[in-house]
Amino acid sequence: MTGESPSEACVVASGLRKSFANGGRAALEGVSLTVGRGEFVAVVGPSGCGKSTLLAILGGLDRSFEGEVALFGRELRAMSEVELAALRGSRIGFVFQAFHLLGHLSAQDNVLAPTLFERGHVDAALRALRVRRAGELLDQLGLGGRGGSYPAELSGGERQRVAIARAMLMEPELLLCDEPTGNLDVATGEQIVGIFRELHQTTKLTIVAVTHEESLASAAGRIVRMRAGKLESEIAL
Repeated sequence: MTGESPSEACVVASGLRKSFANGGRAALEGVSLTVGRGEFVAVVGPSGCGKSTLLAILGGLDRSFEGEVALFGRELRAMSEVELAALRGSRIGFVFQAFHLLGHLSAQDNVLAPTLFERGHVDAALRALRVRRAGELLDQLGLGGRGGSYPAELSGGERQRVAIARAMLMEPELLLCDEPTGNLDVATGEQIVGIFRELHQTTKLTIVAVTHEESLASAAGRIVRMRAGKLESEIAL
């Protein structure tokens, strides 16, 4: 837990329970977690321990659970699908292990993918601002000059940098990362860890990352360990 009250926290989850569809062992068994604004929390544990399930619930991607989740002081269950989608689009960024880039779009257009839902709702000036920010993010992440490249022309590390830029385009307050270094070699993974560390230090962005990589966990300010659907321990670094 953090020293912040629930009203000041970015994420407050209480008593989360979720069972697998086949009725076997529970994916989550009474998990409670509070993440303060500006924290970098790493949730670590072996494959199948429930950490990715927890992240999906915290991000509003999975609503089939027992318990309560509040994001930015708003109870997740009280939001409609439209309200939740708007919250995710404007205040939460996601980075996944598999990148999830669109192969038919260039790197820059992949970064701009979140704006596809805005078309018809924003003026030309805001659209130009988004395009400029996409280019700036690619530059900051070492991909200057690669905006016109397609995912198939990029390395795994470059694709993950594009995915990070996409997640940061709308200037989110919360970044949720699911095994972001899991598909990368050790050296490239270390570079991505450095990006997350710098993002946190320079923007005070709230980050929750689930991982089994100790190198990523060591960049966080707090490590929460999970095992068999339960929070086993936590330590502040």
